Amino acid sequence: MKNLNPVVSFIYLCGVIFLGILLLHPVYLTLSVILSFIATLRYCKSSVRKHLSYLLIIIFLTITNPLLNTGGDTVIFEYFGRAYTFEALIYGFVLAMLFITVLNWFSCYTAVITSSKFIYIFGKILPASSLLFSMVSRFIHIYSIKARLIISSRRGIGLAGNGGVADTAKNAGVSLSALTSAVLEDSLTTANSMKARGYGVSKRTSYAHYPFRRKDFVFLSFTVILLASMFYSITQGATRAQFIPSIDIASRNTSYYLGVVSYTLLLILPTALSILEEIKWNILRHKI
Repeated sequence: MKNLNPVVSFIYLCGVIFLGILLLHPVYLTLSVILSFIATLRYCKSSVRKHLSYLLIIIFLTITNPLLNTGGDTVIFEYFGRAYTFEALIYGFVLAMLFITVLNWFSCYTAVITSSKFIYIFGKILPASSLLFSMVSRFIHIYSIKARLIISSRRGIGLAGNGGVADTAKNAGVSLSALTSAVLEDSLTTANSMKARGYGVSKRTSYAHYPFRRKDFVFLSFTVILLASMFYSITQGATRAQFIPSIDIASRNTSYYLGVVSYTLLLILPTALSILEEIKWNILRHKI
């Protein structure tokens, strides 16, 4: 997806994120988790160890959901007069898998849609808003690093003591004051730099150019067709899933199988494209 036109990548990622939030059917949810996991390994270069830590999130959400949601017909046990139900336990597991799926796809979004690509997509429609959003998203990462640097520096010279609550609050206030001063100074520097470069004088241009090639058209066409097929399956009730108060899963029919095939092809598109490009590159390299 990184080599595709940003508009195509944005449409695809928005589509799979929306479907990942919408679909609670166990089969579709399993496909989402597995294929989003493969996509993050491919595009985000994340480690398997990092994803294994998600097991703790799944276990925590699965166990705690029945403590908050007492709905369900099958009672496993009771505590303090409240029912701990099997349906709520399953629903907690589904919500945990849903959370992991969305987290994986947003990781891919962060890796693929960079600030320059975001400005390229929305720069002509919302020039000021897109630039502001891009700058804010960049500064959040920068200032989080700067905040840790300030705290580490104060601790290194012995100014961040291990006193009581009042001492801790005082040290936090001093660190926040230093960070605020740095933010204001950087804001003035950025404003002066933008003014010196002529921002706002004429129509804004983009320094990055992303041509719309044949593979972008093919990828977008497959994406639109598969999304349309998925929405047809949804309207036919093939993705319906209910867990509270009783478990009710949509029966298997033609729309169900159409949805499963379409969803599998949709989620595997970027990984398949990346593998094909890698194979093509290796073939061309060996011909040199």
